Amino acid sequence: MPKLSDIKKEKILGDYKETKSYEESAKRNKISVASVQKIIDEYSPEKFDTKCRIKAMEIINLYMDELSKSEKIKAAPLNQLASALGVLIDKVGKMEKDTETENIISLIESIKE
Repeated sequence: MPKLSDIKKEKILGDYKETKSYEESAKRNKISVASVQKIIDEYSPEKFDTKCRIKAMEIINLYMDELSKSEKIKAAPLNQLASALGVLIDKVGKMEKDTETENIISLIESIKE
């Protein structure tokens, strides 16, 4: 079966939201019930939220890598360093202790030196 377009997937999601039936949504879109279930599962709010969090962490890690370069720190104006450091300290204070938090704390300590 060819890959479904995003527009087709949106129609399937809309049909499912309207009918609350995998079978009816499959019939309306001439696809298998299993395909409807897969699309509904793929676009569930929980999975979407998880995907967004993972992507956000990837972006944060990229920024943290750049911010931790000593040449960037030395070249940045004091007000920008103070602002970045304040945000990091604020966010770290609200996080649970985990590996990412320990990495951020290490970065803050290296910036202070």
